[in-house]
Amino acid sequence: MLLHRDSDGQQITLDPAQILGAGGEAIVYRVAEDPSLAAKIYRKPTDTRAHKLLAMSTHPPVDPMAASGHCSIAWPVELLRTPGRRPKVAGFLMPRVDRMSPIIDLYSPHARLLQRPWFNYQRLLRTGYNLAATVSAVHAGGYVVGDLNYTNVLVSGDALVTLIDTDSFQVPDPDQKMVYRCTVYTPEFTPPELQNNTGREKNRGPEHDLFGLAVLIYLLLMGGNHPFSGTYIGNGEPELLAARIEKGQFPYSTKKIVDYNPAPVAPPLDILTPTLRQLVITCFEDGDAAPQMRPSPEAWQAALLEAEETLVSCPANSQHGYSGHLEACPWCERTEQLGGRDPFPSRYAVNHAEHLKPIPVPQTLPAQWSPRWHYRRERSFPRPLPLTPSFNTRAWVVLVLTLWVFLPVFWGLVAWQFPVALPAYAGAAMTIYGLTGAMVPIGLGMMSWRRAQAYGGGGILMVVAGLGSVGGLGLIGAYYWLRTFG
Repeated sequence: MLLHRDSDGQQITLDPAQILGAGGEAIVYRVAEDPSLAAKIYRKPTDTRAHKLLAMSTHPPVDPMAASGHCSIAWPVELLRTPGRRPKVAGFLMPRVDRMSPIIDLYSPHARLLQRPWFNYQRLLRTGYNLAATVSAVHAGGYVVGDLNYTNVLVSGDALVTLIDTDSFQVPDPDQKMVYRCTVYTPEFTPPELQNNTGREKNRGPEHDLFGLAVLIYLLLMGGNHPFSGTYIGNGEPELLAARIEKGQFPYSTKKIVDYNPAPVAPPLDILTPTLRQLVITCFEDGDAAPQMRPSPEAWQAALLEAEETLVSCPANSQHGYSGHLEACPWCERTEQLGGRDPFPSRYAVNHAEHLKPIPVPQTLPAQWSPRWHYRRERSFPRPLPLTPSFNTRAWVVLVLTLWVFLPVFWGLVAWQFPVALPAYAGAAMTIYGLTGAMVPIGLGMMSWRRAQAYGGGGILMVVAGLGSVGGLGLIGAYYWLRTFG
C-alpha cells in the first residue's frame, strides 16, 4: 500500500504483513521509511474524520514526558492521503509505541503474575501518578479523552504511561469554531450522568474524564477490583456495573444505604493512605451528584506521591511495600488469606518460578474479614517508618548478648574461684540456658521465620537470643569441664 504525507507528498510504504494491530475501524501498520512511526489507516475514511485529524495535528497538546524521550500521548503527527488527482485522507502517522502493556495486565493480579511479576505496589502507585499527569496534559491542551478506559492506556516496565486511540478524543477546532465529540464510551468507566449516552448528544467535560481516571487508579491500587463491585444484599437479581454506577451504588458509601457490601476478595479501603481514601470517597460518593467535586489529576498526583514517599519495606519480602499508616505488612496477610497466592512475589520466588505454582485448594476471603493491620485511627497523618532496625531494636540485641553471652563469663569466673559450689551452680545455669535456648525453635515453629521477621525485628531478636543461649550454655559447660577434669 502506497500513501503520501499531507505536508510534502513524501511516499509512505505500508506492508500488509507488518500489521501492529487491527480493530473494527482501522488497522495500524509499521512504516518502512521511519521505524519510529506507525500509520493508522481507516477502513472507511470520512471527511468529518479528516477535518478532525487536521485540527488535532495543527494543535497538539504538550507532552509532559517529551523532554525525556518518552511519548505519553500518541497524537497524530501528520495526515496520510491516497495517491491520485483527488487524494483523500486515509489515516495518519503517529509515534510508534513498543514494549508496553495494556494497563489491565498490571492491575489484574493474575495477568501481572504472568506478564510482569516484579511490578510491585510502588510501581502501581507511580503508574497512577503518570496516568494522572498525562490526563492533566490532555486537559491543559483543551481536549477531553472522553472514553478513558483500560484499552487506551499502555504502561511500560518503568511505569511510564502512553494514551493511545487519541483520534477518539473530544477535539475542539478553534479555526472552525466547532467541537468533534467522542462518540464511544465504556460503561464501567463512564460517570453516572453519561450512562446510556453515546456522547453524540452533548459535549463532554474534564469532569467526565475524572471518573474514569479514578476508576483506573482504584483498579491499580485495589487488586483489580472495580470500585462498584461488591456482594449483593438486596432483593431480586444484582444489577450490572453500569446500573450500579448510574444509581450511585458505591459499596463503601457512608452517606446513604446501598444494596452492596464490599467484595470479600477486595482489599479493605483502609489499605489506602488517608488522603487517597478520601479522594476515592469524594469521587464516587460526593461526585455522584456533583461531578465538579471529583478530584483533579493534580490532586491524585499529590496523594499518590505522598503514598509512594511513605512506603515501608516489609522485612519478609522486599517486594511488599506498604503504607506507613498500617501496623504491619498487609500483603503478607493477604497472601495467607488468598491461599498462598502472593500478589507481589519475592524476586527469589519469581526467579524460581514459584509464583506460578498452582494453589491446591482454592480459597476466598471470609465475608467478615478484619485484618490485623487495620488502620490506626489515632494517627492523623501517615509518616514513614524506618527501613533499618531502630535504636530500640539494637539496644535489645545488645541486652540479649550481654545477658546470654557475657554474663556466663562472669558466672564462670566466680565459680572458678569457688570450686565447691561449681557443680550446683553450673547445673542450675545450664538448666536455665537450656530452657531459654529451646524457646527459639519452639517460637519459630509456632509463627514461622517469615512471620517472625514481620514483627518489628522480632526475627532478629529471636535469632540473637538463640545464639546467645547456645553460647552461654557452651561457656558454662566449658568452665565446668575444665574445672572438673582439666
